[in-house]
Amino acid sequence: MSGKRRAVPGMPLLSDCTEFARMVERHFSFLEAYGLRRAPEYDTSSPVLCQVAYSAETFLIILYLDIRDNYVGASVMTEDRNWIHLSDFLRSKFGYIEKPSIRQFSSPIETSIAYYKDLLRIYSDRLFSK
Repeated sequence: MSGKRRAVPGMPLLSDCTEFARMVERHFSFLEAYGLRRAPEYDTSSPVLCQVAYSAETFLIILYLDIRDNYVGASVMTEDRNWIHLSDFLRSKFGYIEKPSIRQFSSPIETSIAYYKDLLRIYSDRLFSK
């Protein structure tokens, strides 16, 4: 999802990192079947940023919420501590990106979280196979 997503008029910004983490955990629970685990030691909770991390064998998947801009993103942190956007990471692995359709939720934040979940599900079998 390119570009920053702003809150729709009348929709308050999500400012509670605990609620953001709950949403991410609800949508990304499928990762456990692939051997990934939550990595709370990499989570961030501040007045301006929420970050929720999952640990794969050789990288971290991090979902984040920029509270000021109401923007949700997904990145990968590699073993050498480089950060790359999830889409760029998948493109480097598979040569292309198959984008999922966007499902609308009552919250634009949850819509973005679901988009990244759906994007990752497309590649999960190949990405996490041993």
